[in-house]
Amino acid sequence: MPDSSLRSNPVLLRQRPLRHWASRAAVALVTLSLASSWQPMTLAQSAEIPSLTSPLEVDPSDPLLPNLIIDRPLSLQEQQALRASTEQLRRQGERQYDAGNVPDAFETWLRELRLRRVLGIQEEVPALSRVGDIAWQENQTLEVRIIGDRLGEIEQEIRAQPAPNYALLLQVADSYKTLRDRERAIAAYSTIIQQANQRGDRATEGVALAALGEVYLAWFDYANAAPVFEQLLALRQGQQDAIGEQMALEKLVIVYDETEQGRDAISARQALIQRYRQTGDLTQVPALKIAIAEAHRQLGQPDAAVRAYQEAIGVAQRLGYLGYMADAYRGLGDLYQSADRPQDALTAYRFLVDVERQAYNTYGMMEAFDLMGQIHRSRGATGQAIASFQRGLALAQQLSYRTEYFTAQIQGLRTGPQ
Repeated sequence: MPDSSLRSNPVLLRQRPLRHWASRAAVALVTLSLASSWQPMTLAQSAEIPSLTSPLEVDPSDPLLPNLIIDRPLSLQEQQALRASTEQLRRQGERQYDAGNVPDAFETWLRELRLRRVLGIQEEVPALSRVGDIAWQENQTLEVRIIGDRLGEIEQEIRAQPAPNYALLLQVADSYKTLRDRERAIAAYSTIIQQANQRGDRATEGVALAALGEVYLAWFDYANAAPVFEQLLALRQGQQDAIGEQMALEKLVIVYDETEQGRDAISARQALIQRYRQTGDLTQVPALKIAIAEAHRQLGQPDAAVRAYQEAIGVAQRLGYLGYMADAYRGLGDLYQSADRPQDALTAYRFLVDVERQAYNTYGMMEAFDLMGQIHRSRGATGQAIASFQRGLALAQQLSYRTEYFTAQIQGLRTGPQ
């Protein structure tokens, strides 16, 4: 039954668009020849089109369209009335969708899209993107394909203009991204970037670069994302755009980590730290320093890793970030162990115990005593190993966790060779 909110406008209740479309193969259409001014189309243009080929082609017989005696654009009053009707259709579709009536919702929205087309591309493209996003989420493959094809037509028509509207082209590219149409989105953004660069339009170039990089990231295509964000970083640095530069660096950190470009990841993080220091925001610095230390370890640069851990500890201590202090001390102790520097590792783990105690982290203290016990045992310091494991056991009993493990370590040391 039609939505009750539309009863005040009977013409909204008279048509079921998809069935109407299927049964009227010979109905004349309205084209989208809007000329360079992008004015709403005239309805009499439909006489030149031989058949209804898509549910997004305008149906001149739709009762919501004014009955024009002569071929002319819609008046402002007629446009306002049509716009109000399309908004009613949008809301009707949303109510149908919320009620679980997905087929009728899309039938309503497709009719809305046909009427939006009469009002011009500026109103049609956002509506196509909105309905397309829902269609993708609902796995409505036919509607996704139809909307994608319509966006392709619009893109070609915009590009054919003597002075293309790049704001509209960006909207079309964004709509491709919404539809998860990877190839069309990449092609559209790439062309916009190239042409914006040639025109010296840095604003458009930056927006398109950021969007293209996000497309690659969404598909885990890090190899192609890297040069895009590198280009974006260079652009933002040239514009002295601190916020844009920071965003580009954050994306590059992700990309470099995923592609195991350790040195580049370190450089990007160091640049980010410098940016944060300039703004006085140190909250992200400890985590970045720890990540830099881990990267140095993977690159076989232990001295640089130690410095980064120590710097992370210093900043975290000033900020009172006990969690990051613990992470840095744990990493530092592990690094010293791998470098066969047990005494330095023990020192790091003792500091770790102190930090975990301040944080009331019983589990963290238990793990630290376990690590210390293992080092003492490996050095033949049985008494110190037993003492560490006993302290670990006391904490394990509080947690009711790993008590058997610590008991076994202690018994093994007491019964084994002294």
